[in-house]
Amino acid sequence: MQNKNTFELIKTLDFNSDKKLSNLSQLFFLIIAGLGVGAIFLFRLYDNHESKTVFIVLSCIAYIIIHELTHIIFMKLFSKEKILFHFKFPYVAVGSASYFNKYQFIIIALAPIVLYTVVLSALFLVFPQSVNLLLSIVMILNFAGSSGDILQAYEISKLKKDIYIQDDGLSAKIYTKS
Repeated sequence: MQNKNTFELIKTLDFNSDKKLSNLSQLFFLIIAGLGVGAIFLFRLYDNHESKTVFIVLSCIAYIIIHELTHIIFMKLFSKEKILFHFKFPYVAVGSASYFNKYQFIIIALAPIVLYTVVLSALFLVFPQSVNLLLSIVMILNFAGSSGDILQAYEISKLKKDIYIQDDGLSAKIYTKS
């Protein structure tokens, strides 16, 4: 962990106050969700599906929890700082008081989408076709729900190497050493 006194704030990524970033994230979410739902109908993944709606909803809630826990695990790998939690329906966010370097932050941001794309893809191969609808919905949630993570990682990737990011779950403050 770095001492805050040695840093100079150069940029803030805030989905609440930056309308362009917020709109882009929401648009990304809607496009991915729309394409995903379209694929469900195109490939008729709903045929012969016997899962109950409640099970699908609970699976989506479980995925959201697992997604955020993955961020926490990677934050804890890079820092021992306290984790911060934010709930603002329908969003859940986690953050930390730690300062992560550029590469640590990108790993933390993208870990859920990378890990669960691999896991869900493998499950498509292992489980019978009767659970394809459930897996498809969770995969759509995986991509659409990671839209903010992807945008943050993209914005951070465009910046110089020697930056540090402190993301409290509400906004990501980007610093350079002063």
